[in-house]
Amino acid sequence: MTPEREKLAAAIAALKQAEQEKTALASLSSNSWEPISSAERRVEAAEKALSEAQELAVADMVAARLGREVPKRSTRQELQAELDTARADLDAARAARGELKRQAQDAEKALGWCQSSLNSALSAVIEASPEVSKLLGEIKALEAELIQRYEALAAIGISGPYSRAKREAQLQPPARTVPGLPDWHLLFHGPRGDLAASWAVAVDKLRTDANAPLPGSTTGEGQRPKRKLFG
Repeated sequence: MTPEREKLAAAIAALKQAEQEKTALASLSSNSWEPISSAERRVEAAEKALSEAQELAVADMVAARLGREVPKRSTRQELQAELDTARADLDAARAARGELKRQAQDAEKALGWCQSSLNSALSAVIEASPEVSKLLGEIKALEAELIQRYEALAAIGISGPYSRAKREAQLQPPARTVPGLPDWHLLFHGPRGDLAASWAVAVDKLRTDANAPLPGSTTGEGQRPKRKLFG
């Protein structure tokens, strides 16, 4: 595996890990409401029990003075302790949800960085690939042949504005309807032929598999070119 593909493999692994972490945090966040709801119910029950205990304390005192049996109840101190514990648990549950939300935001940012790193690594693989070097070489060769043929037309002397040969020789990509020399960038938005489609599929596979071959490759990962395409 070339150094560029090794970096791509690392970027793919990092992106997968970031996606898994984001998914895990999203799951934890969606389940973080239950501890809050449970703690809120406990706080409500403890507050109610403490309020009722204050009312029953008077009745129990009267019953005791009359010599009646007084039922055993939790003391106010015990009820207050239960309320304090429930409130502390509620605060902790809310804090945990807040922390999960913060971590989820960090995970979203990390995922964006990983995607950017993968794009850079993918570009480096393509830039260094002999398959793309070969493709560019073919383009230059065809371009040279095309120029020679236009030079031949010029040498013949076909230059009249209404010349049929000149009109038919004008380049016109599928995306254009106006006659004349084309802006070849428009081809990027036009219909794709088989060659373009095969390259699009290959590059898409490279996003998840650093060993995916490019069109024209004789091995799973290609060979290192003698020079880079750019720079």
